[in-house]
Amino acid sequence: MFHIEEDYYKALQPLDEHALLMKQLTRLETVLDAVWDQVIEQSGFVDPDDLKGILAVITEISDLAGLKKQRVSAEVKIIQDQQIPMITAYVEQVLKAYTEQLAEYLTVRGKKALDAHRDEWYAEAVAKPVKVLEGTATMSM
Repeated sequence: MFHIEEDYYKALQPLDEHALLMKQLTRLETVLDAVWDQVIEQSGFVDPDDLKGILAVITEISDLAGLKKQRVSAEVKIIQDQQIPMITAYVEQVLKAYTEQLAEYLTVRGKKALDAHRDEWYAEAVAKPVKVLEGTATMSM
């Protein structure tokens, strides 16, 4: 079986990143399966040194598969989703306080125009800056 696998990977010369990743994952899974079979044969008894090796293989598989990275990405997405309503509420409160301070300086006609177009003007004012909140940042691990 290993000869078939090796021939397959040699045929892909040079290995691209994905093929190399798959090759390494396959090897690690094979090692883990072999060790797991030994653990089962020994009725679950695991030498502490063997356990360290098993955990190292599992950790390596998780790292190669990007499992930790996916979790971090999900956590960042949740934080972003929770921050946007908070930022929006903050901006609305600032705008309300600012408008109340300006109100005494507006003419009657200006106050009527502000009241009539408040939502429309607010939507126009936030249309471009909202892209800052919707942007993404590249994170490296």
